[in-house]
Amino acid sequence: MIIAFGITLYYMFAGISDIDLGERKLFNDVTLIPLFFSTVLFAMEGIGTMLPIENSLLKPQFIGCPGVLNVAMTAVVTLYTVIGLFGYLRYGDNVHANVITDLPEAEIPAQVAKCCIAAAVFFTFMLQFYVPSEIIWKKLSPKMSDKYHNIAQIVVRTAIVIFITAIAAAVPKLDAIISLVGSVCLSTLGLFIPVVIDIILNLGENGDFGFLRWRLWKNILVIILSWFALVSGSYYAIDGLIND
Repeated sequence: MIIAFGITLYYMFAGISDIDLGERKLFNDVTLIPLFFSTVLFAMEGIGTMLPIENSLLKPQFIGCPGVLNVAMTAVVTLYTVIGLFGYLRYGDNVHANVITDLPEAEIPAQVAKCCIAAAVFFTFMLQFYVPSEIIWKKLSPKMSDKYHNIAQIVVRTAIVIFITAIAAAVPKLDAIISLVGSVCLSTLGLFIPVVIDIILNLGENGDFGFLRWRLWKNILVIILSWFALVSGSYYAIDGLIND
């Protein structure tokens, strides 16, 4: 990934000097904001693995502030921002949903970057599928013989990888699908349901919303954002799938 990021940034910075940055829009169509918000939510789907990881840590306090989670997410958000900003400055409105496809196809460094991205995604995306794969395996493992336990687990995980890869290869409008999944799944599972649970748990006599009940107001704001992402993001994503 480091090699791919380095090559991608090289192509971005190498071409920016020849471009009139005054032609780039500071703001785009307001109707694209829900799609942006949904895509950002989808990009943060790895947050679902945090609780299982925290439960497995020898010292769970490392998750706290600043902690491993905050440091890692700061690095991730920084990378997203840098690639998104300079990708648009370099390629403008013609930039693709995946900026790696904007690199020159005939040049070897660009091909190396694409191969690195493909390899990194193929070998690491299953980490973000850790929770669903564990749920599937717990349902299947009692039916497996102890003798073939490890082989069966490898086969199940391989089948999941192949299935998901086939879907990604078969979908023609992957960016719209990403926005749709982000707006529907992440807005509910990642935003709405967690804060509702937090509110319910703190409504009793022993509940604590903090000074001036700031956690309650924070949860209400997150609920509003989740519904905004769900309704508007789903509408524009489906509209894009139908009309584009």
